[in-house]
Amino acid sequence: MSQTPLTKAARDGKTAEIRRLLQQGSGVNEKDGYGCTALIRAAVNGHLEAVRLLLEKGAGVDLKVENDGFTALHCAAYHGHVEVAKELLRAGASTDIRDKWNRTALDKANQYNKSEVASVLRNLQAHVVAPAKVREEERGGGTTGERRSTSLCAFLNICFKNMFYASKDHIYCKKNNSCGFLLP
Repeated sequence: MSQTPLTKAARDGKTAEIRRLLQQGSGVNEKDGYGCTALIRAAVNGHLEAVRLLLEKGAGVDLKVENDGFTALHCAAYHGHVEVAKELLRAGASTDIRDKWNRTALDKANQYNKSEVASVLRNLQAHVVAPAKVREEERGGGTTGERRSTSLCAFLNICFKNMFYASKDHIYCKKNNSCGFLLP
C-alpha cells in the first residue's frame, strides 16, 4: 500500500504541489492505497490552506477512509484541528456520519479530549437540531422558526466571522445572498 503524489502533497501541506498535480490531471477525490483522499490527509495533519484548496477544487467533504469509515471531519476532530474542522463545516461536512465503530466526529473529539473541536461540534449540533431556548421577553415574541434562525445565525456569525443574516426560516450568506440553511 502506498500514497499517491497528491495524498503525499496534501499530507505535507504543499499547496503549490497540490495545485500542480490537480492541473496535471490528478483526481481531487482519488484514494491512496490506504483508502484516504488528499482532503483526509490534509485534515489529519492540520493543513488549513491545503484543505481550503482541495475544497475549492471540489474535494468530497464527506468521503470516508475505506477501512475505518473516518471522514476528514473525524480526522480533524481526532487531532484537535479546530480551524480545519470549522473549514470543513463551512463546506457542508456532515456531523452525523458515523465510523465503523459507530462514532461521530463529536464522539472522536470527546474520546480524545479535544475540547475546542468538541465545543464547536456540540454547539453546531445544538443550534441545528434543537430549537433555540430564547426567552420571549428577550426576543420580543416571534415564532419558533424566527427564534431558531436568529439563534443559529448568531452562532454561525461567531464561528464564521459575521458572514450570515437570518430571516424567519432561512439563514443567508452575506457574501452572495445565497440561502445556506432552510430550517424545519
